[in-house]
Amino acid sequence: MALKDAPDAVLVSEYQLSPREVFRVEVCPVGGRDVVRLSRLKMTPDGIKRGGSFEFGAHRLAGVSKLIADLESYFNKS
Repeated sequence: MALKDAPDAVLVSEYQLSPREVFRVEVCPVGGRDVVRLSRLKMTPDGIKRGGSFEFGAHRLAGVSKLIADLESYFNKS
């Protein structure tokens, strides 16, 4: 299901946080380039509301993936 502000976005994956909230990863074409958008969405009676998003150029995916892997390593130390 596409959001009104990103009709050309391609849904890649979703992670259910709760019955009403999900993290969603989409690839959106912006200015001829692919942009990765990681959004937190809330399901409301009025529809889907975006709670915030982290966006970056798809060519930066390896670096962002390393940041997340480093974060996971930090928390797995304990």
